[in-house]
Amino acid sequence: MNYIIQGGIGMYKIAICDDCREALREIEKLLRRYIEKNKIRAVVEAYQSQMQLLTELESGRYYDIIFMDIKMPGMNGLEVLKRIREMNSDSLFIIISSYHQYAVVGYELDVFRYLVKGDLEAGFDHCMEAALKKINSDNQKHYFITSARKRIKIPCKDIMYCHKESKMSVFVTNSGELIRERRALQEVYEGLQRIDDSFIMVERSYLVNIHYIETMRQNELLLENNIILPVGRTYVDDVRKTLTDFWRKRI
Repeated sequence: MNYIIQGGIGMYKIAICDDCREALREIEKLLRRYIEKNKIRAVVEAYQSQMQLLTELESGRYYDIIFMDIKMPGMNGLEVLKRIREMNSDSLFIIISSYHQYAVVGYELDVFRYLVKGDLEAGFDHCMEAALKKINSDNQKHYFITSARKRIKIPCKDIMYCHKESKMSVFVTNSGELIRERRALQEVYEGLQRIDDSFIMVERSYLVNIHYIETMRQNELLLENNIILPVGRTYVDDVRKTLTDFWRKRI
């Protein structure tokens, strides 16, 4: 089951995994109350088996927060945590369980919080507040790329430019590294703009980090490391104005 609360761009993605329907409903109720009260955009998806959650994660799905009971039938919950951590190193794990002994083990596996079933409501809001604060702090000026079923966090300042390659967007970093993501370039641009306004579209197939532009000549841009990129005819005036305004502010 899944639902969206306050849906829109820049939503938090939250998963709940518990074989107990009662526990799922209680956590969903607490999440809905917290999200609506604080006017947060979020999508919440619930799973009743760890294998189902693992399958989704292996297919490339990502969650900012994962609530999970590690004492579930069929699989070793601690091994599941380790496997998920390998795929999603930035996800925040919140263990929900009736078994107090997992608290210590959970912290050893870099679990963010531990909530005890039967008393979830007491510390739930504080837990969510701390989780979102950490996510926002970690995400500041970083862009997340899903590539080869892994989620890569890259500082925006390290991205020189990005270009379209078939159905992929290719990120070129200041170290020369190329990272490919199966996402439309326009979607990448909108995502970067929400984090850092240093990126501009210069052609329908290119977006550039303005900090790496050294000069503009007619319909070309010269970047650091002698990289030359085209400027689309319909983009020339806007790019020139944006560059002029940017350079003027730095004088």
